[in-house]
Amino acid sequence: AASYSFKIFGGTANISGGTFDSNGSGAFIMGTSSGSWGTANISGGSFSVIGQAGISVYEYGALTVSGNTVVSGDAAGLVIESSDNPCTVTIDDGTFTGTRKSNGDGIWCGSTNVTLTVSGGTFTGQSRSGLYFNSDENNGDDSPVSLSGGTFHVNTWNTDWWANTGAIGNAGTNIIASGHSASASFDSQTVTIY
Repeated sequence: AASYSFKIFGGTANISGGTFDSNGSGAFIMGTSSGSWGTANISGGSFSVIGQAGISVYEYGALTVSGNTVVSGDAAGLVIESSDNPCTVTIDDGTFTGTRKSNGDGIWCGSTNVTLTVSGGTFTGQSRSGLYFNSDENNGDDSPVSLSGGTFHVNTWNTDWWANTGAIGNAGTNIIASGHSASASFDSQTVTIY
């Protein structure tokens, strides 16, 4: 079984600081049904994980991140798990880093049912993308994804190994919020949303 810094299975946790380190996974947030969501409001703290993700969000999970929040994990800073049920992720600020050299992402999005809203923050992938969408079915065109701020970066990547990568990898065309623009094409090393 995986080791977590903490798990939320329904209810609400408000976190304004602290250190959450683990050798498995960091925080895990989910609810149990459409009537019992698990919510984490994180406005500060450090999540550092050797193993998987700094923070994972699954079905009926709601995550809001702001303030001086630092999240890093081998696989990804933040993982949005694949599920047929909804989840929400809102990021106003923070630093998200994936450190693994084979497929580390700042955010890895595997859900087709996520409402993902990013208005700020820094997202760095060691080897694939700052923000990576796992498949064409969840690339932001078919689920509500809205980027109105943030800087997305990949340190090194090999397009022979990972197709459709870059600062924002495997993304759809409708993920930039109305009135905002990207500083470069998504397959660039760094993209800032203005």
